[in-house]
Amino acid sequence: MKSEGRLMGLGSLKIGVAVLATLAFLGGGAYLRLERIAEREAIPPPVQHPWALHTVKVRQGTVTEGFPVLATLSSSDEISIKPQIGGVIHKIGPREGKRVEKGMLLALVDTVELKTELAALRASLTAAAAEEKLQRIQLKRIEKLVPLGFATPEKRDQLIAAVEVASGKRKQLLAQIAEVETRIGYGVIRSPVNGQVVARNQTIGDLASPGKEIYRINAASGAKVKIVVPQEILAGLHTGSDVVLTYAGKSKSVRLTRLYPALDALSMGTAEADLEHAPFSLPSGARVAARVITRSYPEVTILPLSAVARSADGRRGTVFKVENSASGDVARLKKIAVDIEARGFEGLAVKGDIARGDAVVTAHESVLLRLQDADPVLPVPEEPGEQAKRKET
Repeated sequence: MKSEGRLMGLGSLKIGVAVLATLAFLGGGAYLRLERIAEREAIPPPVQHPWALHTVKVRQGTVTEGFPVLATLSSSDEISIKPQIGGVIHKIGPREGKRVEKGMLLALVDTVELKTELAALRASLTAAAAEEKLQRIQLKRIEKLVPLGFATPEKRDQLIAAVEVASGKRKQLLAQIAEVETRIGYGVIRSPVNGQVVARNQTIGDLASPGKEIYRINAASGAKVKIVVPQEILAGLHTGSDVVLTYAGKSKSVRLTRLYPALDALSMGTAEADLEHAPFSLPSGARVAARVITRSYPEVTILPLSAVARSADGRRGTVFKVENSASGDVARLKKIAVDIEARGFEGLAVKGDIARGDAVVTAHESVLLRLQDADPVLPVPEEPGEQAKRKET
């Protein structure tokens, strides 16, 4: 009995020791955890470095949707300038697109051969005139001798005929000289009208030939713009619809004056606009980039595409406005939700808690998605003209 009681006491002791060991282990673990939490709390928070981001000013204006086309320019009255003699071109006038005045020199054709021919004809004329003069002197002398019987009537008749032949030869040479002088004058080609050069087909050193066009000049100051568009686009246009022409960084808006629907649904329709002057001083036949305005949104808030992180459906987006601190500290971002009304050539038309003149961040969409409300920012305003480069169709 005593041995059994002793065994039970030893078992109870072992259990107590195990419980105490477990409690000591758990207490030590809890103590270590509390120590680590205290150490972490003692660590100062990490410094939040500001973003360096480009910003643009919010604009108010008109956003347009359009269809890109190629516009062809033409004139209503063109004159073809062709030489009347052949020869090497020694001098040439202005190039395509330049204005010319009536009488302005367009080309100078070599006339050396004609001048040589003219010199020979003048020499022959001098000889013919001398021959005629000599025959007339002899005729007067014979006419005085015939009544006296010292000369025969036949001799007189021969001299009369000789005088007529010499006179005819002299007159023929005068006509030939006048003709050659006229042909020499054709070597100087001048503009017959005031107008604009449409085409200059030859240059210095080329061989001019009769009937071969050197210049083509638009005698009228007006011009016509023609565009070709699909029938479904043409159906939405009307007389007065705007077309924006673009060339060498410049733009010009014109209004359609005539529409020509297609004969069937698969064909292309055409539209034309009349202008007082050729746009950008371009010659007839030039082709320029154009946009047919299909819809306009006037007086809207405009943002560039790079300023909005758009949703999957493209109807909503997020904008980050830069707000300066009143105390002069670093600026902070304010996250603003906007509704996208339209996407056009000028940018996005949006509605939201932003106003004209507000500074908003522009960046790649992957950067915009990483930004958070109240993030510090060092704004870098865009240079003048940079916003125009961001326009996308």
